[in-house]
Amino acid sequence: MSAQDKKPFTREQQRKAKEYVMQRRETASSAEKAVYAAALVAFRRLIHRIFMAKLSFSATLTAALKSSKPLNASAPECAKLAETARKILIAAAAGKRDGAEKDTCEEMAEEEWEEAREAAEAYAEKLAREAEITALWAILNGKTENEAVKEWKKAEKRSFPTAAIAKDIKEITRLGKRWGQHRRNTPKGAMTSAARGLAEMTSYLSSLVWMQFLYRTAGTETFYVMRGSSYPCNICQEQVGLHTDTESLPPYHKHCCCIAIPFTEGGL
Repeated sequence: MSAQDKKPFTREQQRKAKEYVMQRRETASSAEKAVYAAALVAFRRLIHRIFMAKLSFSATLTAALKSSKPLNASAPECAKLAETARKILIAAAAGKRDGAEKDTCEEMAEEEWEEAREAAEAYAEKLAREAEITALWAILNGKTENEAVKEWKKAEKRSFPTAAIAKDIKEITRLGKRWGQHRRNTPKGAMTSAARGLAEMTSYLSSLVWMQFLYRTAGTETFYVMRGSSYPCNICQEQVGLHTDTESLPPYHKHCCCIAIPFTEGGL
């Protein structure tokens, strides 16, 4: 049966489908918010570490250029952030379940985390890079710690650096402070928002575990795939309908909100 073979939902089936959609959304959303909050705490502490050194701009930049690693990349805040994301994923995957179901979800989450551990650690290091760059911008412009954090937060839903920081990065290069070399030493992808990247990754993994557990315990191999959002997506739209192959079930991409509803002879 292909994805295009569709059956109408009864009112009760529609209610059940909405319930599944809400459960998945809540699982993913809670994980994303918690990880972003943890990243913000880590960033504040990383910024504080740099400011506590009370070095001039030139001295701070010189220290940053001595290593390909960002300032404070080995600080406990970075390792703790990755571990916190792991715990949040496990808690989100388990949800309100208990007993054997909870144990199974936690084991599935641990397996997914092992696959993503390296990426999580890279995001934590990228956060240290962002703190380093933001602190240099703040010191150059006579900004306070709080002003530095406020500027960084402008990149919450965008890429890093912000427009203001990017403008001064160019100025630093013009002054011959070897910023160009610094940026060449920056790991690939480090100029995107690390906090948002880690939060979205954890959200995706929690959603993935939630769906996989549903597939395992549904008691059927037939599912009806429906959209979980209204934004245009050809990839997802083509999958709407009945599926009898669990390998073809969502999520279909990083930001996929589709949901697969168990479909039995009696309906959902």
